[in-house]
Amino acid sequence: MKSPPLDRKTRRLSDTVQKLEARVAQLQKALLVAGRTTTLQVGSSSISLTPTTIEIKSNEITLSGSGRITVKAAGRLVLKGSTIVQN
Repeated sequence: MKSPPLDRKTRRLSDTVQKLEARVAQLQKALLVAGRTTTLQVGSSSISLTPTTIEIKSNEITLSGSGRITVKAAGRLVLKGSTIVQN
């Protein structure tokens, strides 16, 4: 049996639901929670968190602080780059 045509309000509601579903899909891509890992991704940049690690990936990463920035490592601290400048 063929469904009757939708009235204007029902059509508008259906369009809104479809837009909301599309937005939810976008948000699910932006913040993925899978098991014990959470990843925030924007374009090709991402921050991944697990119970034991934090990984930041991007073309360029900037750390800024109006005061002191401290880096501590209980183990080895490795800095790699084409040029490392120390002030």
